[in-house]
Amino acid sequence: MDIALRNNLDKYISRLQEVARGSRSISLMALRKGSENRTAASKSATLFLAYCALTSLLRRIITSLAGPSCVAIIDVPETWQLADVVEAAKFIFKDQKQPRVVQHPRVKHRRGWEIDTAELLESKMLIVFVQEGSPVHEDFELAVTVRDRLSPCEPRHIRAISQLRGCGEISYDGAKVIAQQPSTRMEAIFRFGQPAQRAVSRLSQGNSRQPQKGKIRHVDISKGFGAASLWAMDLKKDIQEWREGRLAWAEVDKGCLLYGPTGTGKTRFAVALADACEMALEVGSIAQWQAFKDGDLGDMLQAMQQSFTAAKENAPSILFIDEFDSIGDRKKFPARHATYSTTVVNALLEALDGVEGHEGVVVVGACNDPEKVDSALVRNGRLETHIHFPMPDAASRNQILAFHLPSLADDPALKEIAGRLVENERR
Repeated sequence: MDIALRNNLDKYISRLQEVARGSRSISLMALRKGSENRTAASKSATLFLAYCALTSLLRRIITSLAGPSCVAIIDVPETWQLADVVEAAKFIFKDQKQPRVVQHPRVKHRRGWEIDTAELLESKMLIVFVQEGSPVHEDFELAVTVRDRLSPCEPRHIRAISQLRGCGEISYDGAKVIAQQPSTRMEAIFRFGQPAQRAVSRLSQGNSRQPQKGKIRHVDISKGFGAASLWAMDLKKDIQEWREGRLAWAEVDKGCLLYGPTGTGKTRFAVALADACEMALEVGSIAQWQAFKDGDLGDMLQAMQQSFTAAKENAPSILFIDEFDSIGDRKKFPARHATYSTTVVNALLEALDGVEGHEGVVVVGACNDPEKVDSALVRNGRLETHIHFPMPDAASRNQILAFHLPSLADDPALKEIAGRLVENERR
């Protein structure tokens, strides 16, 4: 096995342990060290992938788990069996009294739920795994402290298990193909010493014979967005070269502020950008952070940190922050709100600086008025690229209409309609 990969994997999995040491309530987590981390990979590919996914998730909700008591509900995708995830959780918390881990029943029978919530809720720390889309016991709904979703089969984890089991290198696209498979197929894909890329080829051939259904059609970032389109295409090229090892991450533009009138498509553009660059998308906003839990300062800062942590965990990713001008400018805060608002700006500055040192995360902010944004947030090294997002001109409107009406893309009437849209809007 490649030594660099092994060392990086050990470092990644041990991060939760390092965080746990500094937490009073989580200090009991006896996570595996060194070669013991690879025990999961040796036992089964499914266990290893669930183990990695849980490690990432636990780091994200570590603050909530560290409280005096916690009930965490974790939604598990339909393609993964709850029993596999519970096994991974027990592997992580082996020989520990806390937290208590439970598999939630998929259905409620006529005689009621086949689970004793009263006895389970006596635990100071309880983690409940629920199949996504299934109903949840009313008592758990009332007692829940934090709820999150497990994201198994991250490409980096898939590539790691392939190396650990001697299955060879897997391309990034190949890892994405495997990520779409149910957990029951992982043992067939990652047989010891057998090339996983062969399974990828067979899966790809099978997919090509099946009609694609329900695929989301995003806007074309290369057309209709003016300067933003040029920046997006440059970013797409840079991300591809970075993935191939031909461009250092330090050379990638890691921060951009889109500004312009409401309704010009900044959010849709960010969604399409992530899809075009094949990057995960984490969406946050100042209002969303302020509405977290009770909305006090600590809650907002926690919500902000969770967004940045999720972006780092799912790298390569785009963290899209809407309503960026709502953060304000420290020079203009009213005296009665200065302490609160200044703390929020300082925390955001710290979070942005933290992203700078983490490969694979691009931060895109969106706002109506950039003059309201604190200058420190948009200086070099943070959101240094500023792109005006105006109402589309006639040529851009024509490109947008052609995207939504591809069968009429070459019809001269479409161009005429695009030219008259603003005129009609003024009437």
